[in-house]
Amino acid sequence: MRIDHERDIRLFTNALHVKDDEIRDFAVKYLPLIQEHLDKLNALDK
Repeated sequence: MRIDHERDIRLFTNALHVKDDEIRDFAVKYLPLIQEHLDKLNALDK
């Protein structure tokens, strides 16, 4: 699950720089949520 979230974060971060407004807006909206999920996964390991 961690690997999937890390991959998605890379993809969504790249999507922040595309010219398509809809794709960029989607990435802006959901990137924080994916990052939050990864942070929670990392916290569980501690």
